[in-house]
Amino acid sequence: MDIFWKVLAGILIAWLSSWITVRASLEKFRTERWWEKQADAYSHLLGVLHDAKEYSSKNLDAEWYDRALSKVDNQELLDRSNAVESEIERIMDVDSFYLSRSTIQRLKKYKASLRKAGTDNSGENNSWEVFLQDTYTATNSCLNDVMDIAKLELNVPEHNKGLLSLALGLLPLRSSSRKA
Repeated sequence: MDIFWKVLAGILIAWLSSWITVRASLEKFRTERWWEKQADAYSHLLGVLHDAKEYSSKNLDAEWYDRALSKVDNQELLDRSNAVESEIERIMDVDSFYLSRSTIQRLKKYKASLRKAGTDNSGENNSWEVFLQDTYTATNSCLNDVMDIAKLELNVPEHNKGLLSLALGLLPLRSSSRKA
């Protein structure tokens, strides 16, 4: 009978340790998958915000260097800009499941800044160039703020911030060529 209890205790311990291991593995898997989905959502948002700068950036370049954009180029930029703004709205609705409240609040602040772009404190419209500068500044500021929020939400250590940007496709890959 003594052997029976030893075998039963061994089976019970083996079953319990297996059950705990499986539960811990499943929890780790769920956590990793959630992190991946959050990282994908932030990566997509950061890419869209980067694309949002293109319209104001190219138009500012044209203004500053006195180079007019062709009607075709301008229409193409405008169409892409509208598509990007629609994508930001979609992200605020759909991806809000994965994005933090502070990210959504920051996007709302960004949209409000875009509505005010090019106007002074009295609500009067300023020049086209001021509108473009305000738009570029609002977009760049939002991009940087969302990047900081993403680092906090994804628990990215401060020393890895360059790696996060590289992983999200915001920094070019540098070749490590040595001079002899």
